Amino acid sequence: MSDVPAAVELLARVRPSTIQGVKSLAAQLRKKHGIKHSDALEMVSKAAGFQNYRHALAASGPSGHFSVSPKKDTSHV
Repeated sequence: MSDVPAAVELLARVRPSTIQGVKSLAAQLRKKHGIKHSDALEMVSKAAGFQNYRHALAASGPSGHFSVSPKKDTSHV
């Protein structure tokens, strides 16, 4: 059984800056909170400011750091 609220709380505090960080945090969520790995990748990527995991993957440069800034929240403008 997954513990999504605890996972969401963790994602509010942690923001990965590399694709490896996204993968690592997703693996932690899978192990500790019982979330499917693919769902965890999506959750972490969104928490990092990307539309989804594939967007985060495409934005990672050769070093693994994100070469493109994630989408900005303009809903309050």
